[in-house]
Amino acid sequence: MKKLACLAAGVGALVAVAAPAHAVDFVLSSHVGDAWTYTLVYAPYDNMGFGETGIHATITLTGLSGVTAVSGPTSTDFPTAFINDKQLAWTGEVLDGGSTVVFTMPLEYSGTGNYSTEKHVFGFTLIAPGAVAGEAQLATNGFYYGLFPSGSGGGLDPANDRDIAKATTGPVAAPAPEPATWAMMILGLGAAGSMIRRRNAATAR
Repeated sequence: MKKLACLAAGVGALVAVAAPAHAVDFVLSSHVGDAWTYTLVYAPYDNMGFGETGIHATITLTGLSGVTAVSGPTSTDFPTAFINDKQLAWTGEVLDGGSTVVFTMPLEYSGTGNYSTEKHVFGFTLIAPGAVAGEAQLATNGFYYGLFPSGSGGGLDPANDRDIAKATTGPVAAPAPEPATWAMMILGLGAAGSMIRRRNAATAR
Protein backbone atom coordinates (compact mmCIF):
# COMPACT_ATOMS: atom_id res chain seq x y z
CA MET A 1 0.00 0.00 0.00
CA LYS A 2 2.85 2.34 0.90
CA LYS A 3 4.51 1.57 -2.46
CA LEU A 4 1.26 2.42 -4.25
CA ALA A 5 0.97 5.73 -2.41
CA CYS A 6 4.58 6.61 -3.24
CA LEU A 7 3.98 5.73 -6.89
CA ALA A 8 0.86 7.91 -7.01
CA ALA A 9 2.77 10.78 -5.41
CA GLY A 10 5.55 10.36 -7.95
CA VAL A 11 3.12 10.40 -10.86
CA GLY A 12 1.47 13.51 -9.40
CA ALA A 13 4.86 15.22 -9.16
CA LEU A 14 5.62 14.33 -12.78
CA VAL A 15 2.28 15.72 -13.91
CA ALA A 16 2.93 18.93 -12.02
CA VAL A 17 6.37 19.33 -13.60
CA ALA A 18 5.06 18.54 -17.08
CA ALA A 19 2.16 21.02 -16.90
CA PRO A 20 2.31 23.52 -19.80
CA ALA A 21 3.77 26.91 -18.95
CA HIS A 22 1.67 30.01 -19.44
CA ALA A 23 3.53 33.17 -20.34
CA VAL A 24 2.82 36.38 -22.18
CA ASP A 25 5.30 37.28 -24.93
CA PHE A 26 6.10 40.19 -27.25
CA VAL A 27 7.74 39.06 -30.47
CA LEU A 28 9.09 40.76 -33.59
CA SER A 29 6.71 39.80 -36.41
CA SER A 30 8.15 41.88 -39.26
CA HIS A 31 10.93 44.32 -40.15
CA VAL A 32 10.34 46.27 -43.36
CA GLY A 33 12.53 49.31 -44.00
CA ASP A 34 12.48 51.54 -40.92
CA ALA A 35 9.39 49.84 -39.43
CA TRP A 36 9.75 47.15 -36.74
CA THR A 37 6.42 45.52 -35.89
CA TYR A 38 5.68 43.34 -32.84
CA THR A 39 2.86 41.04 -31.72
CA LEU A 40 1.71 40.70 -28.12
CA VAL A 41 1.00 37.02 -27.42
CA TYR A 42 -1.29 35.84 -24.61
CA ALA A 43 -0.87 32.17 -23.78
CA PRO A 44 -4.08 30.47 -22.52
CA TYR A 45 -5.50 32.25 -19.46
CA ASP A 46 -2.80 34.93 -19.45
CA ASN A 47 -4.35 38.20 -18.43
CA MET A 48 -3.65 41.79 -17.48
CA GLY A 49 -5.57 44.69 -16.02
CA PHE A 50 -5.58 47.51 -13.51
CA GLY A 51 -8.76 46.51 -11.66
CA GLU A 52 -7.37 43.25 -10.24
CA THR A 53 -3.73 44.21 -9.64
CA GLY A 54 -3.73 47.98 -9.18
CA ILE A 55 -1.01 48.08 -11.85
CA HIS A 56 -1.31 49.45 -15.37
CA ALA A 57 0.24 46.77 -17.58
CA THR A 58 3.37 47.82 -19.47
CA ILE A 59 5.65 46.38 -22.14
CA THR A 60 9.15 47.90 -22.11
CA LEU A 61 11.91 47.55 -24.70
CA THR A 62 15.37 48.87 -23.80
CA GLY A 63 18.78 48.82 -25.46
CA LEU A 64 17.31 50.19 -28.70
CA SER A 65 18.79 52.91 -30.90
CA GLY A 66 17.34 55.65 -33.05
CA VAL A 67 13.63 55.03 -32.43
CA THR A 68 11.81 58.19 -33.52
CA ALA A 69 8.14 57.16 -33.27
CA VAL A 70 5.79 54.35 -32.25
CA SER A 71 2.25 53.39 -33.24
CA GLY A 72 -0.35 50.69 -32.79
CA PRO A 73 -1.58 48.23 -32.03
CA THR A 74 -3.76 47.76 -35.11
CA SER A 75 -5.82 44.58 -34.58
CA THR A 76 -6.45 41.51 -32.42
CA ASP A 77 -7.87 38.02 -32.79
CA PHE A 78 -10.07 38.26 -29.69
CA PRO A 79 -13.66 37.34 -30.60
CA THR A 80 -15.47 40.17 -28.81
CA ALA A 81 -15.61 43.86 -29.70
CA PHE A 82 -15.45 44.80 -26.00
CA ILE A 83 -12.04 43.17 -25.49
CA ASN A 84 -10.78 44.31 -28.90
CA ASP A 85 -11.52 47.93 -27.98
CA LYS A 86 -9.63 47.59 -24.72
CA GLN A 87 -6.63 45.79 -26.23
CA LEU A 88 -6.39 48.40 -29.00
CA ALA A 89 -6.04 51.07 -26.30
CA TRP A 90 -2.31 50.32 -25.72
CA THR A 91 -0.33 53.55 -26.12
CA GLY A 92 3.38 53.85 -26.89
CA GLU A 93 6.04 56.34 -25.81
CA VAL A 94 9.64 56.85 -26.93
CA LEU A 95 12.05 57.65 -24.09
CA ASP A 96 15.78 58.22 -23.47
CA GLY A 97 16.56 59.64 -26.89
CA GLY A 98 15.12 56.68 -28.77
CA SER A 99 16.76 53.91 -26.72
CA THR A 100 13.63 52.93 -24.75
CA VAL A 101 10.02 52.30 -25.78
CA VAL A 102 7.18 51.75 -23.32
CA PHE A 103 3.69 50.57 -24.27
CA THR A 104 1.09 51.11 -21.53
CA MET A 105 -2.48 49.87 -21.10
CA PRO A 106 -4.24 52.96 -19.70
CA LEU A 107 -7.71 51.55 -19.10
CA GLU A 108 -8.89 50.14 -15.81
CA TYR A 109 -10.26 46.60 -15.63
CA SER A 110 -9.01 45.78 -19.09
CA GLY A 111 -8.32 42.05 -18.92
CA THR A 112 -8.43 39.61 -21.82
CA GLY A 113 -11.31 37.41 -20.73
CA ASN A 114 -9.38 34.27 -19.72
CA TYR A 115 -9.50 32.46 -23.06
CA SER A 116 -8.42 28.83 -23.18
CA THR A 117 -6.55 29.35 -26.47
CA GLU A 118 -3.64 31.60 -27.42
CA LYS A 119 -4.65 35.15 -28.40
CA HIS A 120 -2.76 38.00 -30.05
CA VAL A 121 -2.64 41.77 -30.34
CA PHE A 122 -1.00 42.81 -33.62
CA GLY A 123 0.72 45.89 -34.98
CA PHE A 124 2.86 47.45 -32.25
CA THR A 125 5.29 49.35 -34.50
CA LEU A 126 8.57 51.15 -33.88
CA ILE A 127 10.10 53.50 -36.47
CA ALA A 128 13.91 53.49 -36.35
CA PRO A 129 15.59 54.96 -39.45
CA GLY A 130 18.94 53.36 -40.27
CA ALA A 131 18.81 50.81 -37.45
CA VAL A 132 19.88 47.19 -37.83
CA ALA A 133 18.66 44.05 -36.07
CA GLY A 134 20.36 43.41 -32.75
CA GLU A 135 19.78 42.33 -29.18
CA ALA A 136 17.42 44.44 -27.08
CA GLN A 137 15.83 43.74 -23.70
CA LEU A 138 12.14 43.09 -23.09
CA ALA A 139 10.34 43.37 -19.75
CA THR A 140 6.61 43.27 -18.97
CA ASN A 141 4.74 44.37 -15.87
CA GLY A 142 1.15 43.78 -14.77
CA PHE A 143 0.49 40.45 -16.53
CA TYR A 144 -0.66 37.35 -14.67
CA TYR A 145 -2.25 33.92 -15.04
CA GLY A 146 -5.93 34.77 -14.84
CA LEU A 147 -8.06 31.81 -13.78
CA PHE A 148 -8.62 30.21 -10.40
CA PRO A 149 -8.73 26.40 -10.32
CA SER A 150 -12.04 24.82 -11.30
CA GLY A 151 -14.54 24.76 -8.43
CA SER A 152 -13.03 27.75 -6.62
CA GLY A 153 -15.64 30.16 -7.93
CA GLY A 154 -13.67 31.37 -10.96
CA GLY A 155 -12.37 34.87 -11.37
CA LEU A 156 -8.88 36.36 -11.64
CA ASP A 157 -5.71 35.59 -9.74
CA PRO A 158 -3.48 38.69 -9.62
CA ALA A 159 -1.00 36.92 -7.35
CA ASN A 160 0.08 34.55 -10.13
CA ASP A 161 2.67 36.70 -11.91
CA ARG A 162 3.25 35.94 -15.61
CA ASP A 163 5.64 38.80 -16.39
CA ILE A 164 8.75 38.14 -18.44
CA ALA A 165 12.23 39.67 -18.76
CA LYS A 166 14.37 38.43 -21.63
CA ALA A 167 16.50 39.32 -24.63
CA THR A 168 14.65 40.02 -27.87
CA THR A 169 15.36 41.33 -31.36
CA GLY A 170 15.06 45.06 -31.91
CA PRO A 171 16.44 48.05 -33.82
CA VAL A 172 19.96 48.98 -32.70
CA ALA A 173 22.74 51.17 -34.07
CA ALA A 174 24.78 49.80 -36.95
CA PRO A 175 28.22 48.78 -35.65
CA ALA A 176 31.06 51.20 -36.39
CA PRO A 177 33.63 49.80 -38.86
CA GLU A 178 36.78 48.30 -37.32
CA PRO A 179 40.04 50.30 -37.76
CA ALA A 180 41.27 47.68 -40.25
CA THR A 181 38.10 48.16 -42.28
CA TRP A 182 38.62 51.94 -42.31
CA ALA A 183 42.22 51.43 -43.48
CA MET A 184 41.09 49.16 -46.34
CA MET A 185 38.42 51.67 -47.37
CA ILE A 186 40.98 54.52 -47.43
CA LEU A 187 43.45 52.43 -49.44
CA GLY A 188 40.69 51.48 -51.86
CA LEU A 189 39.64 55.10 -52.33
CA GLY A 190 43.29 56.08 -52.82
CA ALA A 191 43.79 53.38 -55.43
CA ALA A 192 40.60 54.41 -57.24
CA GLY A 193 41.75 58.05 -57.22
CA SER A 194 45.14 57.10 -58.67
CA MET A 195 43.50 55.14 -61.49
CA ILE A 196 41.24 58.08 -62.35
CA ARG A 197 44.20 60.48 -62.38
CA ARG A 198 46.23 58.17 -64.65
CA ARG A 199 43.26 57.77 -66.99
CA ASN A 200 42.73 61.54 -67.14
CA ALA A 201 46.45 62.11 -67.80
CA ALA A 202 46.42 59.54 -70.62
CA THR A 203 43.33 61.14 -72.15
CA ALA A 204 44.93 64.62 -72.01
CA ARG A 205 47.85 63.39 -74.19
